[in-house]
Amino acid sequence: SGISTPSLHQSPSDHFDLTLEVQDLKNENKELQRKIRKLTQEKSEHSHKMGSISGKLMDVCSENAALQETSNRIRENEKVINDLNTAKTGNEDELVELRNKVRNLNEELRKAHE
Repeated sequence: SGISTPSLHQSPSDHFDLTLEVQDLKNENKELQRKIRKLTQEKSEHSHKMGSISGKLMDVCSENAALQETSNRIRENEKVINDLNTAKTGNEDELVELRNKVRNLNEELRKAHE
């Protein structure tokens, strides 16, 4: 069949066919609207999940930055500890030298008093 043109002499069966076609289109329209509502709901749920994931990601990034800062402070403290240990070793060496000098001076004093 080609393009049908309205005719004053349409048969009742033509009218029935059109009524069925209109009903089919209405049903199809309802089905499409139902699918649109379902997809809109899913989109809303996905948007909510994405927002939640985005928030969690921001929390993780913030936590990571704090951990990085803590790590940097630990490294700086380790350098300070190493410097203090080096200074302590130097002071201990100097203390040994001073004790030896005191021992030697005491020995000289003792000999001088004999």
